[in-house]
Amino acid sequence: MSDGRTTAPGTVRWDRVLSTTLRAAGVVALLGALVTFGLGPLTGAFHGPFEDFGPYWHAAVATAHGLSPYHSFRGQGSVVMSGFDYPPPAALALRPLALLSHHWAVIVWLWAGVAATVAATVILARETLPPRWPRISIALIAALLFAPATYNYWHGQINPWILLLLSLGLRAYVRGHQVRCGIWLALGADIKLMPAVLLLLLVRRHWWRGVGAMLVTGLGVLGIAAAALPGSLPVWLHSVLPALARDNGWVYNQSIDGVVSRLFQHSVLRFDPPLWWLHAIVLLLDLALLWVAWRAVGPDPAAAPAAEYGLFLAAAVLSGTIAWYPHYTALLVPVFAGLGLVAGRGPRRVPALTAGLAAFLTVNAVVVPLVLSALTVRWLTAVSATGWWWWLLQLSSLPAASALGLVAGLVAALRPAGPRATAPLPSLALPSPPPPWSPSSP
Repeated sequence: MSDGRTTAPGTVRWDRVLSTTLRAAGVVALLGALVTFGLGPLTGAFHGPFEDFGPYWHAAVATAHGLSPYHSFRGQGSVVMSGFDYPPPAALALRPLALLSHHWAVIVWLWAGVAATVAATVILARETLPPRWPRISIALIAALLFAPATYNYWHGQINPWILLLLSLGLRAYVRGHQVRCGIWLALGADIKLMPAVLLLLLVRRHWWRGVGAMLVTGLGVLGIAAAALPGSLPVWLHSVLPALARDNGWVYNQSIDGVVSRLFQHSVLRFDPPLWWLHAIVLLLDLALLWVAWRAVGPDPAAAPAAEYGLFLAAAVLSGTIAWYPHYTALLVPVFAGLGLVAGRGPRRVPALTAGLAAFLTVNAVVVPLVLSALTVRWLTAVSATGWWWWLLQLSSLPAASALGLVAGLVAALRPAGPRATAPLPSLALPSPPPPWSPSSP
């Protein structure tokens, strides 16, 4: 797996071994996915809980019968599974599911989610990684073995579609297509609010056509959904959105809000009364993170556009009130962007980014899956009565800590190696005073 630079014969040999290994892993991942997610649902061998699909299905059926998609939304009680809480455009997009039986709706949704993730990772690999790398194999490994991504298949989450829209946005951003980038980001924000934060990236780069396209598309689609589902927008604004804005310390919440809330054991197993000072701390930290991303990018032409896009996306995920662990599927975008930057410059020139990528992938692809199955509500409720509770809560923030390490690595890689070049001062070529006497003297 070479990036085109001259390497020692031994290094080339190991590159070939690594490339062959990745290709073999990609084939194994694809075959496993075909059996598990392709044939499994048809033969009754797929036993995913699919509980996250339930609110989508109920919203689709409700809208098909002229009811509000939020009629079963519960804003109190447990901090998870409150019901359908997406904006009205998401409810409108889900409505065709009601044309199917529940059995086939589950199967179609599963297949579509896997296909969307594979398409997204292929786009990311082709836009960020060197051509000589086994990009399709790496894309298959990311889509079919990365734990946050595969969590969505087993539980029926909508995140694969968000990843696809974000990947299309990255392709447009890298290629300099302002309008397309704004449209893809707007469509993602109409389904899930997080992509709306990337409007700041377009503003920072002075992509005014992209800003306009994002605003017009986002508001236009929202208006169409509000007209098609009368009364849905006011309910979402007045009942659902305030509930989403509450501080949430549930162990799967890997945003800055989740980390800070767990430090104070706030809203972990149930919603606690709001604490204004805790919310203020979270808000300040979120603004600080976005400010760091803003300063790292700068308004000048991009030297590493994929890394810029990935940095802002990682900051957007972390600065939201809620970033469930499966939402970290979106962080495949900065991971691919970071891998491309390491491949282009070499690990020694971007050590912070190399370390950040290694830590993030180790935590989220290896460590967390090994302990995820133990974190059931019943088990957590039992542990909450012991002296280990606070320490366990802090340990559950490890994915967020690794994501912050990835952000730090991207910031360090985007920082100029030396002081910023400044334009030389214009020379003032003043005429020399004439000698005391010359032929031209009067």
